[in-house]
Amino acid sequence: MFAELGDLFDNSLEKAESMNEESDQFEIFNISIGETEELNDYADDTINVYSSPQVDEELEKWLFRINFESQYAGVNLSDSELMEDSIKAMQKRQVTLLFANDVYGVDFEEEKVRSMIEEEMSTIKEYGHYEDVILTVADNLGLTEDEFLYDFEYDNFLNMFAWREILPSLEAKHPIELNEDTFSHNERLIEAYNNEVISYAKELGIDLR
Repeated sequence: MFAELGDLFDNSLEKAESMNEESDQFEIFNISIGETEELNDYADDTINVYSSPQVDEELEKWLFRINFESQYAGVNLSDSELMEDSIKAMQKRQVTLLFANDVYGVDFEEEKVRSMIEEEMSTIKEYGHYEDVILTVADNLGLTEDEFLYDFEYDNFLNMFAWREILPSLEAKHPIELNEDTFSHNERLIEAYNNEVISYAKELGIDLR
């Protein structure tokens, strides 16, 4: 199983690097969080700004992620589909973090985010998967443990942090219904959250659907 995943990992990484070298032939639409007035004071320190030159690094990361996920699911994407899906995923992440701050006032304070990451890693260690899940992946990417957690995966942790901060407000707006189980309620909250992000993006002139 791990050997198969290793092959998928290597193939995805190689494809991402190859496609990113040719990414100038694609039109990439980005909004710079740093250009948003309310975030100018701290955005560059807390949220990755997806504009050149960072866009190359971020795009390669998303090309890797989407290609790995699609291969793992048994879905073969064409190069154009992979590029399009990766750009959309990268853009959605950026808009989601902007939305969390702008609409819900989520403060991506580094100390709080790092504390959450440490708690997550402690849980993974308790289950005995830290070496396979974290260290092996970091090593395959040629990254140190800190580079993997606080650079490569940092946007995923920011996304997780935003969800946890916003969840109480979502639960207040969409309380659990009679005879609704916890799983169904959580799915409904996720759908409501995604719809809010899509609506917010639409106001910015961005179609995330």
